[in-house]
Amino acid sequence: MMKASLPASALLLIPCAAAALAVTADWIRSAIPPPPGQTKQLGVARPFYGVSGGVFLLAGGSNFPDKPPAEGGARACRDEIYVRLPDGEWRALERRLPEGPVAEGISVTTTKGIVCVGGTDGWRDLDTAYIMIWDAAAGEARFGRLPPLPKTIRMGVGAAWEDHVYIACGQQDGAAANGVWRLDLDDVQAGWIALPPVPGVAREQSIGAIAVRGPWRSAFHVFGGNGVEPDGRQAALLDGYYYDLNEGDSGAWKPAAPVKPKGSANPISVLGGTAIGVRSRILCIGGFDKEVWDEAVRSLRKLKGEALAAYRKEYLTRPVAAYRWNRRFLIYDADKDAWSSASEVPEARCGAAMALLPDGSILIASGEDKPGNRSPAAFVRQPESRRTR
Repeated sequence: MMKASLPASALLLIPCAAAALAVTADWIRSAIPPPPGQTKQLGVARPFYGVSGGVFLLAGGSNFPDKPPAEGGARACRDEIYVRLPDGEWRALERRLPEGPVAEGISVTTTKGIVCVGGTDGWRDLDTAYIMIWDAAAGEARFGRLPPLPKTIRMGVGAAWEDHVYIACGQQDGAAANGVWRLDLDDVQAGWIALPPVPGVAREQSIGAIAVRGPWRSAFHVFGGNGVEPDGRQAALLDGYYYDLNEGDSGAWKPAAPVKPKGSANPISVLGGTAIGVRSRILCIGGFDKEVWDEAVRSLRKLKGEALAAYRKEYLTRPVAAYRWNRRFLIYDADKDAWSSASEVPEARCGAAMALLPDGSILIASGEDKPGNRSPAAFVRQPESRRTR
């Protein structure tokens, strides 16, 4: 059985996260190196990522290598792989993703390796699945093929518990969906098994993670995303749900508290954000502002011709602060079904990578700080016990 593990040092960080993450000065900044043979790193959004063999791996993603999207730049999916070693050093690997350039796939860290599912190569959506493993002796990433998903998928969510990988939502076969799938890593020949779908409207760009509710009742949680409301409006969603994994493949989803920390006037949109589960907690960063997102979606759907082109350019050239992306470090307590906020992260990010490192540190890497504007920066927050005083 593949039990989810947690470094002992992380226990010093998570239960008192509001205090431990109170100042952004405690985050240590670094940067992903340039791709092999190049001199500049633009950063990537929605890469594959996770922890394997004691290191952090980041692979694929997308960026705009020639010029910004506001100037007509074309998005390119990437196939480069980077490793962050335990001493904090970043390296660009010679090896590339086995299926070629991929972005917007689903990453799930397990003790067997990092499961990578779906995504897009820029031309078509993918149903492929494989596991990425760090080979310390060779200093390279290795890959093993897994059964393909019954549908193509991108911009969904995933998590693992024991020997099972769960994925949900995203664009499945080209349309926003609430479908949920499970793969047993100890019985991969059985393939992906369909579970009851997430309630509510079909959604993509949600956050998802597994956390323990009550006495060892692990649950898969899904919050927010982008979808079409019952009245026909496309909007940032604010609802949340959880599925008790102890109920097997025929359980029922139940409502979870919306992302509204104490003192917040309104729920916070986590559309485009990133989350990880740590025992009974879910840690979350990022999220498009609902008001800004909803207004942009309405305008982009309503306007035509020159008016549409002018609005799109104006929207994409706004200063970073104008998008009002969530900068709070958000914590969901599954036991209490309640959200809290642990101050702020150094920069608002969407489409970023996020992981709990083996030493208990939290890593945030790359992503974008405004639509189309990727960042190569990475930030690490060490447990309080390891910080230099």
